[in-house]
Amino acid sequence: MKKNRKSLWKKSVFLLSSALLAGMVAGNGSELGRVHAVGGTPSVTSFATKDELKTKFSLDGMSDGVEDTVGRLRFGKNAYDESQIWYIAGTDSGIKRADGTALDDNIVLFAAEPILGKSETDGTTIEGQKFSANKFKEPYDYEPVSGCQYSGNTPAQVYSNHYGRSDLRATLRAMAESEAYFTKVEQSLMNETTVETLDTLNNVTYTTTDKLYALSIWDVNACPAIYWENNQAVNEFTEPDKIYAGSGNNIAIASELYSGTTSSGTYWLRSPATNIYWGNGGYGASERQTYYLIAVVSSTSKQLATESCGVTRAVKPAANLNLTNVLFASAAKAASQEPVSGTIADGTPMVLRLDGAAYGKAIGTIGYDESQGLIVAQKDAGATGTVSLVVQGNDGTQDWYYSVVVDGSVVVTKEQLQKAPIFSAVTLGDCKIWLETTGDNVAYATKLAEPLTQAAAVTKKTVSNVELTGMKPVGGTTLADNATCTTAGIAVESLAISYTVGNAVPATGIAEWDTVYSASFTLRTGLDGNQAYVFADDVKVTVDGETIGLLNPDQYGRLSGGWAFTTEKRKITGITAPASPNGGVFSNYYTAADVLTNSELGTQAEMTLEGTAEVTAEQRFMDVEWKLENANGAGYDATPGAKNTFRWMVKPDAYQNYDANNNAMTGTYEVANRAATPVSITGNDANIAFTGADIDVSAYFTIDPAAGTATYSLEAGGTGKGALNGSVLTVTQAGTFFIKASTAANGNYAAGEKTITLTVGEGSIVSTATDYNGIYDGQPHSITVSVTEPSGAVVTYSTDGVNFGAENPKFTKAGSYDVAYRIEKENYATVTGTKKVVIEKRGITITAGEQTILWGTVIDQTKYTVSTAAGNELAAGDHIAGIALTPSTSERTENGTITVGSVKIVNAAGEDVTDSYKLSAVQGVLKITHNTTLAPDRIEAVKTRTAYKAGDALNLDDLTVTAYYADGYSEVVTGYTTNASGINMSVQGAKILTVSFTQNGVTKTKDLVLTVDAQPSVQFAVTATAGANGKITPDGTVLLNQGGSQTFTITPDSGYVIDTLTVDGSAVAATTSYTFSGIALNHTISVTFKPEPPVITLQPSDKSVNAGETVVFKTAVTGTNLAYQWQVDRNDKKGWVNISRAESTELKLKSVEQSQDGSRYRCIISNSAGSVTSNEVKLTVVPVKVGYKVSEGADSTFTIDVDENLTIRVDAELSRFTGVEMDGWAVDPANYTSWSGSTYVKFTKDFMNTQVVGTHTIRILFSDGYATTTVTIARNEQQSEETVTPAPTPSEEITVPAGNTDKTMPETGGDSVPKAHGNTALIVGCIILMVICGAALVIFGLTRRSKDK
Repeated sequence: MKKNRKSLWKKSVFLLSSALLAGMVAGNGSELGRVHAVGGTPSVTSFATKDELKTKFSLDGMSDGVEDTVGRLRFGKNAYDESQIWYIAGTDSGIKRADGTALDDNIVLFAAEPILGKSETDGTTIEGQKFSANKFKEPYDYEPVSGCQYSGNTPAQVYSNHYGRSDLRATLRAMAESEAYFTKVEQSLMNETTVETLDTLNNVTYTTTDKLYALSIWDVNACPAIYWENNQAVNEFTEPDKIYAGSGNNIAIASELYSGTTSSGTYWLRSPATNIYWGNGGYGASERQTYYLIAVVSSTSKQLATESCGVTRAVKPAANLNLTNVLFASAAKAASQEPVSGTIADGTPMVLRLDGAAYGKAIGTIGYDESQGLIVAQKDAGATGTVSLVVQGNDGTQDWYYSVVVDGSVVVTKEQLQKAPIFSAVTLGDCKIWLETTGDNVAYATKLAEPLTQAAAVTKKTVSNVELTGMKPVGGTTLADNATCTTAGIAVESLAISYTVGNAVPATGIAEWDTVYSASFTLRTGLDGNQAYVFADDVKVTVDGETIGLLNPDQYGRLSGGWAFTTEKRKITGITAPASPNGGVFSNYYTAADVLTNSELGTQAEMTLEGTAEVTAEQRFMDVEWKLENANGAGYDATPGAKNTFRWMVKPDAYQNYDANNNAMTGTYEVANRAATPVSITGNDANIAFTGADIDVSAYFTIDPAAGTATYSLEAGGTGKGALNGSVLTVTQAGTFFIKASTAANGNYAAGEKTITLTVGEGSIVSTATDYNGIYDGQPHSITVSVTEPSGAVVTYSTDGVNFGAENPKFTKAGSYDVAYRIEKENYATVTGTKKVVIEKRGITITAGEQTILWGTVIDQTKYTVSTAAGNELAAGDHIAGIALTPSTSERTENGTITVGSVKIVNAAGEDVTDSYKLSAVQGVLKITHNTTLAPDRIEAVKTRTAYKAGDALNLDDLTVTAYYADGYSEVVTGYTTNASGINMSVQGAKILTVSFTQNGVTKTKDLVLTVDAQPSVQFAVTATAGANGKITPDGTVLLNQGGSQTFTITPDSGYVIDTLTVDGSAVAATTSYTFSGIALNHTISVTFKPEPPVITLQPSDKSVNAGETVVFKTAVTGTNLAYQWQVDRNDKKGWVNISRAESTELKLKSVEQSQDGSRYRCIISNSAGSVTSNEVKLTVVPVKVGYKVSEGADSTFTIDVDENLTIRVDAELSRFTGVEMDGWAVDPANYTSWSGSTYVKFTKDFMNTQVVGTHTIRILFSDGYATTTVTIARNEQQSEETVTPAPTPSEEITVPAGNTDKTMPETGGDSVPKAHGNTALIVGCIILMVICGAALVIFGLTRRSKDK
């Protein structure tokens, strides 16, 4: 009883929940609801004219006092190649044409589902779009972008929540121009909309102009704010009534609609959010930190919330369509091949029908005749695609549609419409009727059909009889594509025939013989002039003269039927007899036992068939059998050469599938036996060489085994000499021998003979002859000749090829010598040849020794050496008999050479063997030095200063004297004398300075001319000095005439800059160039230098690594004498502290720990000129999750209402345990208990009984890892299936309440039925609705029963 009560309670809750859901759909006016028309006119939500598209739909809830009519439109595609569904939101008065005038024919669309960013069943958004990749809170440089306009000055920087420069807007603009989303025709229908958005950094608004754009909140200048206390948000903005689209932000979308019909997560708006009030968080009150963007949360509360710009969210934009060339929109389907009909479900999106005439599309004409109940349509001859007739209406309860393809002409009756989706009478004038064709992902239509004019009037004709011909297949001919019909009114396009053999389509288009073909057809009627033909209810159909019965047309007015035909057997047109022995004579002997089965009598006869169809060999050849048919019934005569008569007959089963066509299937042959067989003796002529051994001549013959005994004889005429004994031949003189083999007759085999020619040629002498190749060594050498066989052969030698002797010639000196040889013996071919004795020249090297001599003397001819290395020394007994050493010059030199030449070498016998050597000479070094006994040829004198002022002293310190000698030697000398003391320097004019030098008794002189001028004007000195690490040019003291000028250039060393610049004792501005002008007194200039201060060229960057890994921070700096110090802030309130031994351009941290997560690092670089600090960088340490093991309860099974609980044990410490997830949802701790001893988790029975039958994934969570297993929920098989109501799964759209960020599983009622929430009035309304539906069902049943009667 308890189970029965529980089952009844479950059924009641299920019915009540269903009714409640239906009541919510109807009562709330949601997007699934629609406004029904009265009678046969379609509902405006499934058929809307252009004006209705503009005026009948709104999404603003009840703000205008009128319940919304929610319309949906299918337009373009989303990112997943699916049709994109939109809400229709009315007209935007701010849309302009290209010329700036208002465009009234437009509608605003709002995406009903994301165009980018699907949702998993658990509500997690995937594949979405980031709002901006820029970091929050940090302003970034603004660069103007197309379609984004400020009314005033363009700002320098903006925040990352700037919609105009966002990645979101860039993606929407790319979608609007991509044919992956919208075809070219669809793009041409999309108007640009200009909307206004707030720039929160600069507190001004700007406009963006796009075809797709994100929506806004109620006030462009409003920024939803969050108040923070102690770093916790305490008043996040919630519960907006509406969001807005349109150029004036005036198209409202109520909260019931903006979240969509499915769980789509969150999606972006363009309105920014601002955190402006801070409590005790340490930032100070009213600090403006703009870094979040409003996103819409799809939940029951329809709340708006802040979100980081870098998070991926879905995209649900708005758009505006140009309706200028739109006729209407409809949710009806159009036939593409087969006819279609049915009802249109609530909420089915409509598709725009564009004016085909405006786009130059040839479609056709259509009209209707209410009195005759006819719709007639004619396809335009110029139409290139499929043209469909569409009829749409309403039966007072629901919308319906009916559509057929128009091929030529089509006639549709009211009766056909009433057979299809509806059951009541149809008034054509209430229906919407049109023709359409598709292309570019849009539909092009005609204007709606109107009553036929008198000029276009038609007369209805009924077809009761149909005669078809040309359908019966004929073997070997082409199967017909179309039947022939003489009945008036049958559409020619419908006469196509389909043939099948069995259940398969014929392999070829040619009919087979003796085959059953099923021919089927589907006929329809059409127009013939002004006659509109339709089928009667019972149509008599005749096919090729045979009546196949009475056929009824289907709901689309088509008449379908078929007939079976069997083709005739194929006729045999000729027979080719089987094969017989060649020439009528057997090639083998046979006995009576095997003569009828021998292979020389063919086994198959060949037939030829009518027609041209290909015939396989298996079909063409027929098996035959043989019998003996001699005169008077005589048996087989096996005598050789005797004749017998044989008869062949085709086996009857070989041609049973063909028509014999009076062809004879038998015949005879007369065949003679084979004659007696001669024996076969073959022999092969041979050529062999004499070896001295006996020869067995039988090896050169092949004799038939059936022949008699063979004998051998030596025939006259040969040139060779020898004796034949049996088959053995002994040769005494080589030559030719004629040998005959003879056999006697042997039974049925004849005698035979064969003669061959055996040629025994001279034997071959086997020998080797070898050249001599060597280097001259002073010894005699010769060729080598040896004979292997035969023994006793004689070898002779010759150096001229004419005179041969037994002595082998020998050679000593270098050269190439030819030696001929000859080897001879009787009955053997003489061997002759030539070999060489090649003696290469011996290489030696003679090196001249180094010599130093005085200029004018000769070199020593005995100073040389001869190489002694093995192979490069003089041969034993040889020596140098003569040599000449020649100097390269007789002049004084430090690098002269001595050349070796005129070498002569003789052996111990005094013979000249120089030509047996290859000489290499190495020059010696020759030095010829100066002869100090020589006297100078001349002297030269050079004086640096030759111009003087009167009164100047004559100083000879700058005088240089050089002496030159006959051997080319010269030297600067000092022992010279001058007449300087006798020159008067106080009188201006030319002066002669005479220089004299005496050596080895010879004196040489040289005169120099000096000039003495008057004294100059006043001069002043400028003294320049530079400190270390740089220079000044020129430096030192510079003398300048009065009124003159001088520029000084200052150059610091690398890594240094000018520190001080002092002129005449006073500091001046540092510069790299300084000029003194108008000199009137002495001056000083001095400069000092200092190191260049450090400059960072590479900043370190944030790093993220796993715990235990190594991380490196790097920086690069210019400057000299740099010192580095890395610091860390560990967030321990100690601030920045130095890191020991971290004093280089890199900071390497090995095996980082989790405790270092969030630490910040920086580097201070300094030298004597100053210091600089790098950017602060952050270290993120990702914890390494541990995969714990389930030691008990893994992969368990829990049976509903049977098992008490489920316990799982994990090998991990309980102190790290943080919670449990099932199928990705967090499990409420109230549904399980946990205890230590490792970690035990026990789920309650009530919780497990509510789970859906099937396999679930359980994850036990710990602070440093997790353990995963599965549990299978099984149904109690003793319960009725009706007592188990599965809980809704994520795929059934469980909605997570707003703020439930930990994904806690939703609360459910008993037995997995969601708890009902709502008010009593709504439930009562639902119950009333249920009663009405029940009454409607009863009336419907009675009506059907009455109709059936």
